[in-house]
Amino acid sequence: MKKIFLFFISLFVFLACDGYNTNFPPPTAEMKLQQVFPESLGKYPRKGIKAMNPNKQKAFLAVYGESDASIQLIVLASHNDANLYFKKFIVPEIDNLKNHSRGKVNGKWFGKGKGPNKELHYRWVNDKYIFAIQAKDKETFAVVVDGFSYIAKK
Repeated sequence: MKKIFLFFISLFVFLACDGYNTNFPPPTAEMKLQQVFPESLGKYPRKGIKAMNPNKQKAFLAVYGESDASIQLIVLASHNDANLYFKKFIVPEIDNLKNHSRGKVNGKWFGKGKGPNKELHYRWVNDKYIFAIQAKDKETFAVVVDGFSYIAKK
């Protein structure tokens, strides 16, 4: 009984410390990339949207400012595929970050941490999509969260 109680307390603390809501409707198939990635985030204009192919998956990267922040979108075939991809490829990357945490809550993976240059990373699964935000510091990260439709501060 004590172990169950400690598990639920740990889970509550883990969830309460996350601080971000990512439970938003995902992009629709009809949306253009320019609708998914904002033209600017605060004072940081979008420098472009680049198609990518990480691990043979369809993906896009939008860079803001002078590489002050970026948002990546990876598109998979299903929610299950997104979760499997996250576990196989993203979890090891998150585990290499400083001060990192990650987990699967209500069937959705998320993870966060600090990179070697103290940049902030936040990644999550939303339906068949994986979103990844990277920002140079806390202030820039807050600007990205305020300007991006698929994440909000709790």
